[in-house]
Amino acid sequence: MQFEFHAIDTLPKLAWCAQITRNNPIVRVVHGPWVETADDFVCEGAWNGEFSKGQFPDAFVYMGSGARLTDSGVLFSSPSHTVERLHVIEMGTRTLVSNSLAFLLVQADDWCDTRYMFYIHDLTSVMKGLKEYKRKIPTAKGNSVLIFYYCNVLIRPDLSLTQLEKRCPKPFQTYAELYDFLRTGIAALHQNAMDPLRKVSYSPLTTISSGYDSPAASVLAVSIGCKDAVTCTQARPGFQSFDDSGREVAKLIGLAVSEFDRHAYLHRDDFPEADFMAAGTGGEDVVMVAFEKLLPGKLFFTGYGGSFWDRNYDKSCRNFERRDASGNSLAEYRLRLGFIHVPVPYIIGVNLPSSNAISNSAEMHPWCTGNGYDRPVARRIVEERGVPRHLFGQQKKAISQPFSQLPLSTIMSKRSYEDFKAFSTNLPLFANWTGASFFSLMKLLYDLNFWINWKVRAAFERLGIFFELDPIIPDRFKHPVTVYALTFHWSLSKIKPRYTITSMKTKSRDLQRADGSGS
Repeated sequence: MQFEFHAIDTLPKLAWCAQITRNNPIVRVVHGPWVETADDFVCEGAWNGEFSKGQFPDAFVYMGSGARLTDSGVLFSSPSHTVERLHVIEMGTRTLVSNSLAFLLVQADDWCDTRYMFYIHDLTSVMKGLKEYKRKIPTAKGNSVLIFYYCNVLIRPDLSLTQLEKRCPKPFQTYAELYDFLRTGIAALHQNAMDPLRKVSYSPLTTISSGYDSPAASVLAVSIGCKDAVTCTQARPGFQSFDDSGREVAKLIGLAVSEFDRHAYLHRDDFPEADFMAAGTGGEDVVMVAFEKLLPGKLFFTGYGGSFWDRNYDKSCRNFERRDASGNSLAEYRLRLGFIHVPVPYIIGVNLPSSNAISNSAEMHPWCTGNGYDRPVARRIVEERGVPRHLFGQQKKAISQPFSQLPLSTIMSKRSYEDFKAFSTNLPLFANWTGASFFSLMKLLYDLNFWINWKVRAAFERLGIFFELDPIIPDRFKHPVTVYALTFHWSLSKIKPRYTITSMKTKSRDLQRADGSGS
């Protein structure tokens, strides 16, 4: 098999979509101008390995996506985290794969189903971990989009598909081993991102706050020469302290920090929410709009996934269960601007049982706080860099903007809300009264089932017996269906034009170096 590349300057910088036709040796890849191409691989992102060899499917640390030719077929790789995913659609004699859901649907001449109200529920199910997330979503034409996280996907010439597990490093025995894996992995990632053979290179930029996760990520970023950080001055309402700026920590670890308002997106009139809602995970990372001018061409360090190094994290398997979907709505925004996202806690999250054991070991006791917000690995990383304990990690805060919790009219930018209201007016939440009645019945049964389970658990807990008992009714009926469900459909309609290609010509892989690449 061999690649045939079609570079389209008008596409989002890092978007790509591959088409494999049954028993056809040509794998056609349409891609944006910053996607890296070679004879035997195509990729965006960086990994802990030599760039020219393109061995990202075998990397322990891969921040991006791509495909590599093998003797068996084409091996597609997702990143080493569950903040982004691969999308696959099988259509008879051809299969399409993309790092963008919108791009995949446009190339398949298909679209989301305006009668289906559970896309956000399905795509945020990744919070349940790799074993229980929703693995496919429906389309308007009756197809299904397959969703893949933290894996490799082999597609053979006959279009048969096999999901393969990623390689996992050996378990960590001590904090020193864990920290060395983080430090060397990030150093190798940086070296790959700055490789002179690249079309585009990426210099480091980090987020920093008053919490645990981004300060620890920033200390590691400083170790590879990062000099700049971004921070939001305030957390969202609901916390004891609204001040979430990491300015004091940044100063102590040698970073120049730029402070921004988390509400910056509200002052835009170019539908800023669409990039984030189009990922189908709620759009809460829209506050990152504030950093937009600084992000192109950056290796962008964040603390997303911080619960993985929480001492009280009680998951025992390498499954990536999480408490929220923070970080997951960055995907389309990242592809458009052109930056590599590095959610640092995921790097040890791939070995969660051993990293959690270290967090709870006697060795780490001096860095434990003993409360519900206790992340000794992150605390040790930051404190050993000379930052006093009282300056960070005192209470849990967040800057993200959950759109499901408040009226959309109060948390969407004015033009976006007006456009969304016009879009949703003619789209009923249910096709007919039968659908609405069925949902109401299932919602009632779910609530009843939940109440019974709660009573049963409480009775057994009085006897000293503890166990989980999930409702037998699908949790898609947990919450009422509101107009919020249509934000996904609206956002896809807003970004669809960027993936509509009016003309296309084949280009060789050795394209000229992109302007403004951050090199």
